Amino acid sequence: MLLSSTLPLRAEKGTEYEVKALYVVLLLKYMTFNDNADTFKIGIVGNNPFNGHMKKFDGQKINGRKIKIQFFGKNVNQAAQANCHFYFITQSEQLKQKTIIQQLSKPDNMVLGDNKWFMNSGGMINLQFEGDSVSWDANKKLMDKKDIKVNFQVYKLSKNKGKVE
Repeated sequence: MLLSSTLPLRAEKGTEYEVKALYVVLLLKYMTFNDNADTFKIGIVGNNPFNGHMKKFDGQKINGRKIKIQFFGKNVNQAAQANCHFYFITQSEQLKQKTIIQQLSKPDNMVLGDNKWFMNSGGMINLQFEGDSVSWDANKKLMDKKDIKVNFQVYKLSKNKGKVE
């Protein structure tokens, strides 16, 4: 499947968070983590906006690894102890997201979100739903500091081409 920064949608094709859930999972495909884990862990921090759409990926496989979805609500300490590959910080946490990003960010994980202040708070990938499509911004400068190899397509197809101003 070719990763694209926008995915045209029609209302019957999927809701905002159904598509964002898919993008979170697909982005795993374009990252190489330096661990031998047989499971990709995705942690959701904050009020769950996915309405079951993220949960349907639990147990599926991507790049030969099982996906495990964990919901932490507002328990950031529990989330930090889980050592997830991806953390998705929901919009309910946007007022505290800078602190949460600092708590969760480690050399071997990525922190994603979906609000217009996310990148300025230190986020790595920000998903946006505009009109009938999803796009993302990527913070290449921060992502290059990670112990994760990121496929160039993630930056090339991002709305901001990997640059945060």
